[in-house]
Amino acid sequence: MAFVNRREKGLVIALSGKESKESGLVEGKRYDLKKAGDGEWLLAESKAQAPKERELEQKILKMLGKKSLSERVEGKFEEKLSKEEQAVFKKMLVKGAVVAFKLSDKYKKAVYKVVEEKKKPAQAAGPKKTGDVTKEKPPEEYSLEGDGIMVIKDAGHAKVVAASMQGKIKEGEVKGIKSFDGPFYVIASGLYEKFRERVLKVFKSSHKIGLAELAKKADASKTLCRIVCEFLKEEGEIIEKRKESYEFISEE
Repeated sequence: MAFVNRREKGLVIALSGKESKESGLVEGKRYDLKKAGDGEWLLAESKAQAPKERELEQKILKMLGKKSLSERVEGKFEEKLSKEEQAVFKKMLVKGAVVAFKLSDKYKKAVYKVVEEKKKPAQAAGPKKTGDVTKEKPPEEYSLEGDGIMVIKDAGHAKVVAASMQGKIKEGEVKGIKSFDGPFYVIASGLYEKFRERVLKVFKSSHKIGLAELAKKADASKTLCRIVCEFLKEEGEIIEKRKESYEFISEE
């Protein structure tokens, strides 16, 4: 159990000898402490440790690339990591560099997979763009950094991501929502506003439409349209009559 003591003008968190040893915390390193929710806190290495963190990230990526599916199973893979590597691995999950997916519903645990950045042909200098969200790919392969959207199916992982993104959500940089059918969706606010107008335009002309047709008319992937629709449902713009079948709520 950790104890909080006051020292001069600040507070000190004290751990027992056993807890100190098991925590993996390193003397002399700086750590950031952030509130994740009522009674919950997140402790992460300070950004000042970036060079070391990048080194560990590369090591973990190489491990994932070499391990078989059975060795990359959720829970089992973490056992092969040190305490320090586990902390970095959690950050990699949060930012979408690594995703957990299930081969099928019959499997109880997910398997970790590296999200590879696709190399694109050289282009003239210009504003940085988000990945091509008009093209379809498995939901778990989208990343917030590369595509502007992220789909998280594991409840535990979703809780960690939601807590870590509270600052960005409050500042309006990203939007997150828990869907009725389970997944937690995250989307960059700028991308949402862009496709919100495009999707609403389709609804105003079609009124009733299925997800596949909506994606085709909006020139977007089904995953992106599903995320946009989740927010439009919350805003009261549309309703989902049945799975992946939507209806526009007329303004009249």
